Amino acid sequence: MLGAEKLCKFRTLLLSGLSVTIAVIVVIAALFLHYSTLQISSAARLSQLRLLSSEIIYLDEVLTMSARVGILKNDHVWRDRYLQHAKLLDMAIIKAMKREPDIAQAIHDTSKANTKLIALETQAFELAAQDKHALATELLFSAEYQQLKYEYSNGIQQAIKTLLQQESSSKQNHENMTAIFIQAMVIAAMVFIFSWCSLVFYFRSNDLRMRSLAEIDQLTGLYNRRLFSENLKKETNRSGREGRFLLLVIISLDQFKLYNDSYGQAKGDKVLSSIGKVLINSTRRATEFAFRISDEEFALIHSLEHCQDGVERVKTIFEQISELDIPHENNLPHKKVTISAGLSFMTPDHIRSAENLYIEADLALYEAKRKGRNQFVKYPTVNQSAPFPYEVDKTAKV
Repeated sequence: MLGAEKLCKFRTLLLSGLSVTIAVIVVIAALFLHYSTLQISSAARLSQLRLLSSEIIYLDEVLTMSARVGILKNDHVWRDRYLQHAKLLDMAIIKAMKREPDIAQAIHDTSKANTKLIALETQAFELAAQDKHALATELLFSAEYQQLKYEYSNGIQQAIKTLLQQESSSKQNHENMTAIFIQAMVIAAMVFIFSWCSLVFYFRSNDLRMRSLAEIDQLTGLYNRRLFSENLKKETNRSGREGRFLLLVIISLDQFKLYNDSYGQAKGDKVLSSIGKVLINSTRRATEFAFRISDEEFALIHSLEHCQDGVERVKTIFEQISELDIPHENNLPHKKVTISAGLSFMTPDHIRSAENLYIEADLALYEAKRKGRNQFVKYPTVNQSAPFPYEVDKTAKV
């Protein structure tokens, strides 16, 4: 009972561990998927912002170039180009400010410089329109213009640098988190595999245990009645095909009910266990089987080369049980535990069914008891017409 309780607790523990592990794996997978989605979204956002920042710098350079070339060539085409790209720059700045606070802050910090740059470039176009090309050129190449240009470009460059650092940091964090998720998943998978294998082992062990309970008599360690019927049919069929001798022995404890009444069931169980050990020791080959078929009856099935081999083995069993010398005052005249046995042989030239073989061995057992117990009787395999077809082995008495 204690072993069954432990097995039940072990099964519950394994099922709980397996359930928790599955839940952990699902949670880890969900978190990893969520994190990966966020990471992909963040990477896409940073990539777009980097493109926008580069576009802002490019458009700013286009404006500077358009203003200078327009002044030098006094060509309104460059003035139109300047205005066109100024609109594109405004759109890029607005888009960047909506997407990222860092860009918005950088643009805000450089807005004064940008405003002054636009004012100087507008003034230069106006001077050029008044044919004051020298003043316009001087204005666009002045130290003030260069300083404002530097401040504006540097601010945008710093914003791009910040974005690149964020992108690098995000990539490193993603790699670290991916490694953590993989490690967690591997550990969870190992726990899952261990729990699964342990659960499979438990069910197999439990199956073997239940099969053992269904086939083995727990008191004696012998096969039970159900397996006896199956094996007897199987062995009679096999011996008939292979032309071998088969011995069936039915054994009964003499006056065992009186023993239980006098000595108690606990000692009776010890006697049964001792008899079981003797019978188990007599079955050392793959074609030899021992069974407990009722409270005080046992059976042996032996595949033999010759009938005499079976007789000698039964004699040995009688001797070993006699050597146990277990007191039994009500089993007169022996005053110790003894057995009676009925033997039935199937020979290559006298093949019979399992049912007939059992009936013959049972009749032989009945005759052994009638003759005084503590002996075995062989049911004749020949001379079936004899009026009382039993052979009593007088030497079997001990």
